[in-house]
Amino acid sequence: MTYTFAKSLDDDYSLGGGGGVGSGPGVAQNWLDLSRGQRGLSTFDQRHVLSANAQYTTGMGLGGKTLMSGWKGLAYKEWSVNTTIRVASGLPETPTYGGAAVTGTGFTGPIRPNVTGVSPYSGLQAGYHLNPAAYSAPSGQWGNARRDSITGPMQFSMNLSMSRTFRLDKTFNLDTRIDATNILNHVTYSGWNTTYIPGSLQFGEPQGTNGMRTMQITMRLRF
Repeated sequence: MTYTFAKSLDDDYSLGGGGGVGSGPGVAQNWLDLSRGQRGLSTFDQRHVLSANAQYTTGMGLGGKTLMSGWKGLAYKEWSVNTTIRVASGLPETPTYGGAAVTGTGFTGPIRPNVTGVSPYSGLQAGYHLNPAAYSAPSGQWGNARRDSITGPMQFSMNLSMSRTFRLDKTFNLDTRIDATNILNHVTYSGWNTTYIPGSLQFGEPQGTNGMRTMQITMRLRF
């Protein structure tokens, strides 16, 4: 089991491979105020990551029924079961205000909204993960919401594999393997809708899901 605590700050979108304002290129929102308007969490900043790997082999030791015989022992023994579990906090996301012109500049497009002082995670309605009352329209100026100031959804994955070699005789061996991803069929979201538009009913809704459970069986005859 491993646990990682990390924090990364920068003032450049390209470090994490992400875009600039909205989904555009790596351009600063307000190039005249880089320290306050641009500095924030890196797009790859993930504060907590817990990873665990476990393995169990059946039919080992007296408690593991090593003396089991007959067809039950033949079916049960020598399976190697491996599981990988990963739990991690969400990645940073940037609140945006769609389509605005900033006075005194030639820029028109998504910018960041203003913050109101209300926590974006308080007073949530059912089905929503962000509070629109935390932001307001910038009204012809650069918004003061910080880049990557929203924490995205927590991440979870659990995969499982089972493998065994059946010794058919002195010449033939049958390798059997079962692989399953998202074995619990647990739904996690890839992000929130962070585009703030006054009166919009989509801000704070989940966007995208992880893949559903899949299983694959592989058998190989060796001689």
